[in-house]
Amino acid sequence: MAEKNYPIYATQGGGTVREIGGRFIFIEAPPNIPSLGIGDEMPSEWGIVAINKAARQSLEEEFY
Repeated sequence: MAEKNYPIYATQGGGTVREIGGRFIFIEAPPNIPSLGIGDEMPSEWGIVAINKAARQSLEEEFY
């Protein structure tokens, strides 16, 4: 699978998100949480971890 050219993050509760309009939106739903699906906003209390090069670069630009 080709690497995406936009930032993708893994979430604390499972699944993956990307930032759209200042919000983190699921592009892969978290397992075992039927109330959250693709296109839903990630709960604000969850943390994220960069999982591709674009996400790592985005975080570096934000903090440095």
